[in-house]
Amino acid sequence: MFLDSNVFIAFYNKRDSNHTRAVELINMIANADLGTPYTSDYIFDEAVTTALARTGRMTIALNLGRMILGEITKPFVTMLKVDEDAFRMAWLFFKNTIEKH
Repeated sequence: MFLDSNVFIAFYNKRDSNHTRAVELINMIANADLGTPYTSDYIFDEAVTTALARTGRMTIALNLGRMILGEITKPFVTMLKVDEDAFRMAWLFFKNTIEKH
């Protein structure tokens, strides 16, 4: 399972309309009920930046980053690092998908 930034953001933003569902999902993921969770360094960056922009609270953005990295909770997600080859392949896939439509 690949986690996008929306789940992390909603988890830490109580005003988010998806907060309750995000808490349920994160708890299920932390309990290994949904398989091995992955995210990427790009998603990490997007999540903490968006959390800061939406809430205006640095502590929320920092705590979100710490949670994702397993610094304040037991680590529950594997961080994938995007390298040059992975980036190039993703871009080619995106372009090919768009050009087919």
